[in-house]
Amino acid sequence: MAKNKKIQVQGVEIILYEDNSNDFISLTDIARHKNPTHTDTIIQNWMRNRNTIELLGFWETMYNRLLSRQRCQSFLDKLIYYITMDTLEKKDPRNVNLLSLN
Repeated sequence: MAKNKKIQVQGVEIILYEDNSNDFISLTDIARHKNPTHTDTIIQNWMRNRNTIELLGFWETMYNRLLSRQRCQSFLDKLIYYITMDTLEKKDPRNVNLLSLN
């Protein structure tokens, strides 16, 4: 049975979930600290960050026994490539021609 706990961090209430001995933290509550009305945008930007993607990939390889490491790495490589291309294109579309996907 799931249990919830609440903590206060810099004036923001954050819910901690416990379910079957697994602990979860609400990203929405954390994002609410930065922008109370557009938490979705905060989380989307966080998910576009290369370090976040690498952390999630590392986490999955450590704790998900069903994960194919080779497929995960291939997916992460492609995802990081597209994030990089998207970032370069937004800064200056001419930069996109500098990179190519092998």
